[in-house]
Amino acid sequence: MSEQMTVKEAMRLMRDYVCSQCWGQIVVTFRHGESTVTCDKCGVITTYVTRKYADRRRQDSVFELWEARDNLKSFIKSIPKEDIF
Repeated sequence: MSEQMTVKEAMRLMRDYVCSQCWGQIVVTFRHGESTVTCDKCGVITTYVTRKYADRRRQDSVFELWEARDNLKSFIKSIPKEDIF
């Protein structure tokens, strides 16, 4: 979907926002007086989230991974070896 925006708005959008699907960098292009917002992975996009939000969610995901690894180690240690294979 194309929408009209100024170059200043486009620069702010690319600086402060990321794709809502994959949290990838967005790019605004201008052609024939219209602007299009795209993501390298998702193509043309119409929704985005703040870069701060995506960064915070990435940090949360890292901590969740660490916790899951610790829990999995504890769980595997509690299973008798003959039941693992």
